Amino acid sequence: MAEPSNRTLQRNNFASIAKLSCNFGKDNQDRHSLRYFQARLERLKQLWTSCTELYSVVLYETKLSSDQQEESTKECGLTEDVYMVLQTDRNQQIRGYGRRREG
Repeated sequence: MAEPSNRTLQRNNFASIAKLSCNFGKDNQDRHSLRYFQARLERLKQLWTSCTELYSVVLYETKLSSDQQEESTKECGLTEDVYMVLQTDRNQQIRGYGRRREG
């Protein structure tokens, strides 16, 4: 079986970040701990790093039409917006969790 293309891998990463966004809202409060929030933030960062690395490869090393390049850039931008919101939320949860534990 052929390996997936970089474009497919990039789209899978975009989808994984979107799924994290959806799942973060469903988190059970009983699972919340500092370690839990840190692990979720680390996973998010790993996915985003992979997205940005693949974006460069897809955009500059893959022969895409101008429409495909535009679509890839738009997808990356939208995913970055989701990433930034999630990163901010996770960081706030980590800070808030630490304050709750201290108080």
